[in-house]
Amino acid sequence: MTNMTKAVITLVDISQWSQIALLIFIGVFIAVSIRTLLLPRTQTGDQARLVLDDETSTPQ
Repeated sequence: MTNMTKAVITLVDISQWSQIALLIFIGVFIAVSIRTLLLPRTQTGDQARLVLDDETSTPQ
């Protein structure tokens, strides 16, 4: 690694970026989980069977 690369890494402080990325991931994971849990059962059942259906689907 060149001295310039080491200087840039030290200046940017990469450890902060990894923590921010982890917080973003956790936030998105929680949001998707809550949205999934709040969907009606009929809609989740339809989506689960969509892969197994041989017919073409039409948007509702």
